[in-house]
Parts: sequence; structure tokens; C-alpha cells
Amino acid sequence: MGRMLKAITVEGGTSITVLDSTDIVATASELHSTSPTATAAFGRVLTAVSLLGSNLKTEKESITLRVMGDGPIGDIIVVSDNLGNVRGVCTNPRADLPLNEKGKFDVSGLVGNGILAVSKDLGLKEPYIGQVDLVSGEIAEDIAYYLLSSEQQPSACALGVRIGKDLAVESAAGYIARILPGATDYEIDTIEENLKTIIPVSSMVKSDYELTDIVKAVFNNLEFAVLEESNPNYLCTCSKTRMEKALISIGKKELNEIINVDEKAEIVCRFCNRVYSFSKVELEKLLESAVS
Repeated sequence: MGRMLKAITVEGGTSITVLDSTDIVATASELHSTSPTATAAFGRVLTAVSLLGSNLKTEKESITLRVMGDGPIGDIIVVSDNLGNVRGVCTNPRADLPLNEKGKFDVSGLVGNGILAVSKDLGLKEPYIGQVDLVSGEIAEDIAYYLLSSEQQPSACALGVRIGKDLAVESAAGYIARILPGATDYEIDTIEENLKTIIPVSSMVKSDYELTDIVKAVFNNLEFAVLEESNPNYLCTCSKTRMEKALISIGKKELNEIINVDEKAEIVCRFCNRVYSFSKVELEKLLESAVS
């Protein structure tokens, strides 16, 4: 499971949410058989969306983030609930690229140019939808740009995934620090200076930093209070009931064709690759609820 911590400066001008997402990213990588570079890209998005989702108010709310670039990985889609539990999928999980000129995973090359779209289901008639152009494809900078442009929320975002020589996920982590109304110039200037010298967040986690140590690094020279801690997971919400509804929704004609030609059906969940099988008898029962 992941480890998440929320804190705020004593002055109340800046909040931060920190996440050790190592287990979350490792689970996603195993489920989707991602290449090393895809693991880095997918892992950053999973981490970011978990951080964003944890700010939702109720269990009925959710957030969906789509990174839609023209790079080899295709689209990356991640959904989070209000606890930061995430599930996701990418179009081409095995797409890969050589390391870039800095010897790092070429995430921006894998993602390419495109847009970042956010949809928040807040339990209203229509979801809130925001969209921005990708400014770098490195994900963290794109998230910060989205928060500023679409939500008028100045913030600092850091995301990282470290892959070992055995291609397993060694560490993954991230944080989003938000400048709140009433923040003093001293708070803002102090945090900006701290961010100039801070080490990569995934390196902190690999070095056995506690989450509070990451907060201390960002809030160095500022007092802060821990608000809450939690343990988000990679959590798929699929079920046979949901798959039954999906089959019913295709209508009588298509369902009849499946019954007559295939005499069975298999549906694979795109988020966790679980296979749901339906016999001819089960399909005939579903046919009774389908509409023409």
C-alpha cells in the first residue's frame, strides 16, 4: 500500500500532500507489463492523480486525468477516489525509448505533445472539466501548469519513479505543495529557495526518508503541523455486476449475435486485466434486460 501524509505550515499559507507510491506503481507495472520508460511515465501519473484525488471531499466524488500525447505510449488514463486509491491504463504499456542525453528515462519523448485533461465527478449533474496543453510531457510540470491555469492554484509538484537494474520499481513518490490565500512573502520565498536544492523525491524514499522528512525539506525554516496520514492503494472497482451492465448496454441485437455466434463472452477489465466469463445461459438471462 502507499503512504500519504498531509501537512500545513503553522502560518496557514501553504499546504503539502506527500505520497510514497512505490507499491502502487509496482502493482500497476506488474498488472500492465509496462516497459521501464512506460513505468516511469505511468507511475508519475498514478502518483499525481492519487495526490489530486485525496483532496476530494466525499466518497461519491472521483477524478479522472487523461494525458493524451502523440508519443509512443499513447493515452494514459488514471482515476482516483477521494482517498487517493487509483487505477489506470495506458494505450501502449510496452512502448519504450532509450535513455535521454541526461541518462534519464525519456518520459517526455514517450508522452509527446498533446493535452492534459481533468474530469471531476463531484456528484453534480455535469462533471467539472479542465484541459491544458502539455508544457513538457514530464508530468510534474504539466500538473503544476494545470493547477495554475485551470484552478488558479499556484503550486509546486514533484514526481519520480526509480527503476532498478532488474527493471523492478525501487521507489516512487511525489508531492504537491499549494500556495493558499493569505500566504506571506516569507513563506513563498522560503519554499522557492528550498526547492532549488531539494533532491529528487524518489531518491528520498529510496534513502528511507520518512514522509515528514520530505515535508521538512520543502518547508525548511518553516514550522508545520501534520494534518493526517493514510494508505492509498492501486484499487480496481471492477465486478461481474458492472460487466453485466456493460453487456446489457450494447443492446438486444448485438447481444443476440454474441449468443448465436460465440455462445459465450469474455470481458477483460482494462484497469486490472481480470477476465469475466459469461456462459450462454447467463447471456440469455441478460438479454431479457437489454433494450432494442
